[in-house]
Amino acid sequence: MVNSKSKISVDTKKSIIEELISQKQKQFDEFQAAQDEKLKSSNKQNTENENLVENPREQMMDEIDMRAGTLDQIREELVRLKNIPTTQEQDTVSAGALVKTNHGLIMVAVAHTQRLHDESEVISVSTESPIFMKMEGMEKGAEFELNERKYVIEEIV
Repeated sequence: MVNSKSKISVDTKKSIIEELISQKQKQFDEFQAAQDEKLKSSNKQNTENENLVENPREQMMDEIDMRAGTLDQIREELVRLKNIPTTQEQDTVSAGALVKTNHGLIMVAVAHTQRLHDESEVISVSTESPIFMKMEGMEKGAEFELNERKYVIEEIV
């Protein structure tokens, strides 16, 4: 458990990134399976409704196109996660950093729901998030405020 007195390590960072990759891969696989099922259904409906003026297949294809955008986004997030160096510590907050603050751990990687890692709360944020924009380039000991909440950067890995 990471508390206010324990140090975070590159092993902690690596473990969190591996968890994120696993969760994003599962999300990708689920979206891909749903898209494949829609495509199969679309092809079946196309043969059943060949003589209709407005073919339901067109509507399904639009939905498949929307899902493809989501799949592309998840694929890009997976690539970003896999490219984060996990063997060295960082001196400043930047993309790929694991930041310990007085309010918990923040992984700067991809936006993902809050979750627990070894009984510690971890929030994964993208480089477009307001909290990252506030702390980008800061070093250990720096302070900032966001939404009337004061943060202190205790460690960076």
